[in-house]
Amino acid sequence: MTLILTCLTHEHIVQVADRRLTLPDGALYDDDTNKAVFYCGRVAVAYTGLARMEGKPTAEWIGLCMKDAKQTTSAMKQIADRAERHLRQISVPDKRLAIVSTGWATLRGKPPRPFICVASNFMMESWDWGLSANEQMVVRTIFWDERSSHLLFVAGQTLSRGEIAPLGRFVRRAVAHGATARAVVRLLGETVQSIARGADDRAEKVGKGMIIHLLSRKALLRAEETGMILTP
Repeated sequence: MTLILTCLTHEHIVQVADRRLTLPDGALYDDDTNKAVFYCGRVAVAYTGLARMEGKPTAEWIGLCMKDAKQTTSAMKQIADRAERHLRQISVPDKRLAIVSTGWATLRGKPPRPFICVASNFMMESWDWGLSANEQMVVRTIFWDERSSHLLFVAGQTLSRGEIAPLGRFVRRAVAHGATARAVVRLLGETVQSIARGADDRAEKVGKGMIIHLLSRKALLRAEETGMILTP
């Protein structure tokens, strides 16, 4: 499964996903698979799990599901509904699928606020990950708490407490010292590559190549002023 790391801060959102695609037996199939899309100029979307949906690469399928939706919530609901119907029709050993979207939400004229929205059939109410797929795709959303320095979310491959705790400390220190978004990108990217170079079985499923989305509040506000969408 893909490792997806998402970090929300007041000024920046960073999402990093590795690009390795493995076969059901664990054999390497491709190290350069596209596992992310960009939606409406303000939302990054990545997936972990099944690599093909309805006969299409999953990233392409996600884009097709979202293209006519006016809002992220309706787009993710469309993804969940179509995925649930398709998964009931196919027979594969592992039906786990999670689509992680993150970006800026503008609620009732308030300033943009970072959020994470997940559509998945193996994420529990606690936002922890189960070991097997459920029959139902569920959509859940969480917003960054402005009282905290950041929100860090891990999807797909898991990180141990010994890995996620220092990563959280490093991100918190970077934000506290006014580091640029590049520092957060570097921390998340180095974590993915550390897993890819590791000695456990996660290294076989996580590649060193990555797709990185960086969404800044400043760029979003500038885009709203000018009417131009700025891609990350």
